[in-house]
This record gives sequence, structure tokens and C-alpha cells, in this order.
Amino acid sequence: LFAELYRSLLLTKDRDLQSIYLQSAFEQSHEIDRLYFTKLILHGMDYPIISTKALLKYAIDFCTYPQWLWDQSYAEVKDWNETISLCVAHTEIKNSNLSFHVIIDELIALPVKQNHIDWIKRYWTLLSPDEVWFFNKLIVGGIKSIDIHDSIAVGFRKEIKIPIPLLQ
Repeated sequence: LFAELYRSLLLTKDRDLQSIYLQSAFEQSHEIDRLYFTKLILHGMDYPIISTKALLKYAIDFCTYPQWLWDQSYAEVKDWNETISLCVAHTEIKNSNLSFHVIIDELIALPVKQNHIDWIKRYWTLLSPDEVWFFNKLIVGGIKSIDIHDSIAVGFRKEIKIPIPLLQ
């Protein structure tokens, strides 16, 4: 849900559409998930727990695809997180139904300076391709902030009920 919402918010600057996307996602999610997601997209996350290079190495070992296939896939999409998600995720999973706050709580609790590959691989097997893309962006510090203040204001002007969590 939040992977799709993040991608949708990235792809449009239209405040009306952003308000509709937010409302739809927030109606389907838990309050704590809305809080975490809102804080994340307002502030971004630029501190990685793993480098993209290390994540790619783990993905290559995980999938055992030849290097040329990885290189060709990257040449097509121009994003290692997307390339990895296309290769490691299970395409039969359309939506994991995992709560966003569970992943964030586990991420926060991870010991510093330790190998987190088992944790990462576990989520690669549980999440859909879009969710893996968002998860990879999250763990490599690639979540860009998105200014949704105006979108929330548009929602209020149009009486769209977007719950506003504490944004501290």
C-alpha cells in the first residue's frame, strides 16, 4: 500500500491527485502506519543501513543470476533498487499485507554495524515487487522527502478527510 502510494506521489505534482492518493491509502491503513509514512515522506530517509553496492552483492548471491543479466536489467531501468526488486521479489505476491510500522519498528531495533542480510532476505521473500522496491529504497537511504503540506491543505479545502498525524 505505502510502496504504491510513495511511487504515485513521486510521479505527480498535482496536489488534487496527491490528496486523493493520500486519502485512499490512509482510509485503508492503521493510524501508526499513517504516522510513520507521513513522517518518512515529509522528512525523507537519507541514512542507509546498507549501501546499494552491498545490497546488490547480496541480491546477486540471493538470485544466482549471471552478472550480465543484472547489468542489462540496470541498463533498462537505471535504478539499482528497482533492478534488485525485479530480480529478488516473488511476482506472485501482489500485496504482502504487512503493516508498515512492523518493518519500521524492526529497522529501528536493528543492531548498529551488524550484518542484516538475513533480515533483508526475509523481507525479500515476503514482499511484492513494488514493496521490495520501497523496502530497498528505505534501507539504502533512498527515500526522498515529498512536500505534501499543500496536498493535505487541498484535501481540507475539498473536505477530503485526510488524517493528519503529529508531524514532529
